[in-house]
Amino acid sequence: MKSKVKISTAVTAMCFSHFASAQEWLININVPGIDHGVMADVVLEGTRAVVTVQKYPTHLSGEIEVMSMRVSPFGTDVTPEACAQVKNRALMFTNTNLPDDFRARAKQQVREATAGTVVVKPSVLTGTVDFNSAVKAALTQAGIPFATFDIKNRWNVTSMRPKLVLEPDALSEIIGAKAELEAQLGFLGRATLNANAQPGSLAAYDLLCDLSTGKAKLTLEIAGEVPSGMQTRMLLPLGGAERVAGKLQSTDVLEQFLPGIVPQEKEANLVIGGFLLNDILRTEALPFLKKDLLKIHSLLFDNETKRPLIFSDYTDFDALMRVEETAHATSHTAVSKIAFVRKND
Repeated sequence: MKSKVKISTAVTAMCFSHFASAQEWLININVPGIDHGVMADVVLEGTRAVVTVQKYPTHLSGEIEVMSMRVSPFGTDVTPEACAQVKNRALMFTNTNLPDDFRARAKQQVREATAGTVVVKPSVLTGTVDFNSAVKAALTQAGIPFATFDIKNRWNVTSMRPKLVLEPDALSEIIGAKAELEAQLGFLGRATLNANAQPGSLAAYDLLCDLSTGKAKLTLEIAGEVPSGMQTRMLLPLGGAERVAGKLQSTDVLEQFLPGIVPQEKEANLVIGGFLLNDILRTEALPFLKKDLLKIHSLLFDNETKRPLIFSDYTDFDALMRVEETAHATSHTAVSKIAFVRKND
């Protein structure tokens, strides 16, 4: 039977709330491996909860899980018996009385012959979906009547750097060549950022044994940015969007668009709309940032057919063109200790 090594990452929805006013709360988001949770302020805007984390922690706990061992001379599980065989092969490599090709084969079996698929989970905080679940649980436990929520200052991870420390009596120290092991952990430096599941491969069975016994310590230095200020700006000058929308509803303009039912028509409408929108902005002498053109297009055109939207007489076009964005951000770095524990422990 295949066994796995894993630390439970289920987010326990333990939290407390302090009712500060009719629309404000203080919640404690429970994250595995963080003793006191993560404190956050909540402001309820209608049925939307706006969550602002007070301070992100600098010490985290993560996990490593072996998903499969497809090929290995030592079996399909990281067991004491398998690791004893690994130790014997590693010692063969260090035995200079043996033929060189025999020693090379022994090392190859220990360091290269295993096809082990692993998943490293740095922390719930680094996974957008995982942290969302933790926040939702905290909001629910606090009794906050929300329908949707936003995390105003989410930690945006920009890099992960693995660090490996071996104890003197680690199996991996028999062969040595620590750089080989660090190279195999390189997938963590190329991780899919802001996801709490970093898949990769480990062929070094001696390292797997050391991780399972604690003789190898794996940590991740996780760096990122946290928005520390927001600003509101207009995509178009006051009154500009209403003028553009009016132009887009003129008969001669609408006649250029296709029904937008099949993909080819939608693609054609997208091109037509982009050209006409740019032309109207130019002829109306409306200043805009080039980076905002796609956003303006998405607000004035139907997302499905790519035809101009029909707006009611009560549409607040200026509010439509108002966007809130990060004014500046501060850097935040944390270290996650990665544990390798059997699922049934």
